[in-house]
Amino acid sequence: MAFTAENRSDVEKLYEFLKQMGATILDAPAEYPIYGPNYYAVFFADPDGMKLELVHFPWGYWRNTQRDGSDDRPRAERKKS
Repeated sequence: MAFTAENRSDVEKLYEFLKQMGATILDAPAEYPIYGPNYYAVFFADPDGMKLELVHFPWGYWRNTQRDGSDDRPRAERKKS
């Protein structure tokens, strides 16, 4: 589950808070270009082990995707059963 942040600073602040409370950090704040240009996030686990993230992803990307009707991010191939 992902939550959106207004800016990168919010991602950094949550990261510091998570460290102080001893939360499980799965991936420190960084850019994750595989998810899109300027995708900046921290990934962590909740007490039940569910993977969560706080992401700052500029709205312009989503607006352009909605306008153009496509998303050029790479997708993993699905295994056929």
